[in-house]
Amino acid sequence: MRAQISGSNQAVWQVGNLPEKKPANRSNLYNQLNMLAVSDAFQLGMRAEIYSVDDSRRYARITQRFIRYAQNGLTLTAGNFYTMLGRGALLRGYDVPGVVYEDTGTRQRYGFYKDIDGLQLLYRKGDWDINALYGRPLNLVIPPAYGQTQRRSNLIQGGQARYRFNDGLQTGLLYLRSDAQHIIREYGGASVEGAGPFFDYYAEYSQQSGRPPFDNNTPHALYGALNVYGEALALSLEYKRYKQYTMGFNEPPPLVKEHSFTLLNRATHSIEPSDETGYQAELLWNIGAFNTVTLNASRAVNRFSSFKAVFYEYYADLQYYLTDEWLGKLFADVSQDELVGETERYTAGMQLEGPLTPRWGIVLEAEAQRLKRLFSSVEVIGNQLLALSLTSAPDFSFTLVVEHSNDPVEITGNGEDVFWPALTINYQVDGHNTLDLFYGKRRGGNACTGGICYRVLPFEGLEVQWSTRF
Repeated sequence: MRAQISGSNQAVWQVGNLPEKKPANRSNLYNQLNMLAVSDAFQLGMRAEIYSVDDSRRYARITQRFIRYAQNGLTLTAGNFYTMLGRGALLRGYDVPGVVYEDTGTRQRYGFYKDIDGLQLLYRKGDWDINALYGRPLNLVIPPAYGQTQRRSNLIQGGQARYRFNDGLQTGLLYLRSDAQHIIREYGGASVEGAGPFFDYYAEYSQQSGRPPFDNNTPHALYGALNVYGEALALSLEYKRYKQYTMGFNEPPPLVKEHSFTLLNRATHSIEPSDETGYQAELLWNIGAFNTVTLNASRAVNRFSSFKAVFYEYYADLQYYLTDEWLGKLFADVSQDELVGETERYTAGMQLEGPLTPRWGIVLEAEAQRLKRLFSSVEVIGNQLLALSLTSAPDFSFTLVVEHSNDPVEITGNGEDVFWPALTINYQVDGHNTLDLFYGKRRGGNACTGGICYRVLPFEGLEVQWSTRF
C-alpha cells in the first residue's frame, strides 16, 4: 500500500521592530511546515511550527496531527480538525493560510487558525448530512507561551444533523455542550435552507438550553439570509440578532462588507456577539460588458446597560472597462462606528489597471479618508494611501505604497504627521516556490479576510517570506 505525500512550508524572517522600540534590528524567524500522506481511504497529517527569537519566547512544537479515514460517505478523524455548525454562530473553526499572527503582549508569532483537537464523525449519504464531534477548541488569542492547557481549556461535544427533503427545503438540528472549568452549558438550535429557480435562503436559531426563546436574558443567536438573482441584478439580504453569545469557539456571521481597499478593510466593524442586532443589504448590477455597480448598506446596534453604540455603512462602487484591457474602479463610503468612537467617516478612492507592454502591466491606486473620533485632540483625522504596482504576470510584481495620517494615536513624540513608505516584491520562482519581500514601514490596525478579523502590529524593517509546496 503506497502513500502519496504532499506538503507546504512557510518561512518568514524579520529584521526590525515596532516603531520606537529597541532594538530597531530585532530579528526573528517563524516557520510552519504542513505534511499530508494519503493512502487509499486513509490520511495522515501534521503541522509543525517554529518561532526562533533571541529570548525565552521561542518555541518549536508539533501543533497539529491527525489521522482520517473516509469511505462510502463516512469520515472519521482523530486529532486536529476544522468544522462548523450551521453558519458559525454556535461553532466555527478556520485556518487563514499565509497569515502569521503576532501577539501584542508576548510578541510571539504563530499561525492564525482555530481548530479542534479531538474526534469527529461525518456521515453524508443520500439526503442525510451528520456531523458529530468531541474535543477541545483552540483559543488562538492565547499565545503558545501559555501552553496547551490554557489554550485548550474548554471541552465541547455535540454536532448537527441535516435532512434534505428536496432542493427547496433542507432542515437541521444543532446541539453543543461546553465544559469550561467545570461550568457546563448546553445549546440547541435548528436551521432551514433551500433554493428555487431565482433565489436561495437560509435561517438559523440557537440558544442556551433551558431558557425562554428570544428573551433578552437568554443567550441566543438568530441569523437569516435571502439571495435573489436575475440576469443583470443580484440582491442579498441578511439579518442578525446576537445576545450573550461570546463563547470563544464561535464566529457568528458578521453581516459587514469585507473590502479589498486597504483603508476600508482596516475600518471594518468588529462584531460584538454579546449584544448586536443588525442587517446587511447588497445589490449587484451588471450594466453590461462585464461592468458592474455595487451598492451595500449595513447597520448594527450594540447595547451595554445604558450605553448604545450604532454602526452603519453605506458603500457604492463602479467597476468599468475603459477599453478591452484597461479597468477602472471607483468607490465611495460613508460610515460610523461608535464602538470605536468614530463618526462622520468618509472614504473614497480609485484604482486603474492595464497593460503597459505585452509583458508588463501597471496598477495605480489612491484612497482618502476623513473621520471624527471622540475625545481626539484633532478635530478631523485624515488618512491617505497611494500605491503603484508593476506586474509581469504571473511571475513578478513590484509595489510601492505610501500611507499618511495625522491620527494622534499614530503620531510619535515629535508631533509630526506620520508617513508609512513601503516596498513589496513578489516573485514566483517556479510552480512550487514563491518569494515575498517587504521593506519599509507597515501601518498597524485591523485586517479582515474570509469574515475573520485580526489585529496587525505595526512594523519597521525588512521581512522576507519563502513559501513552497511539494
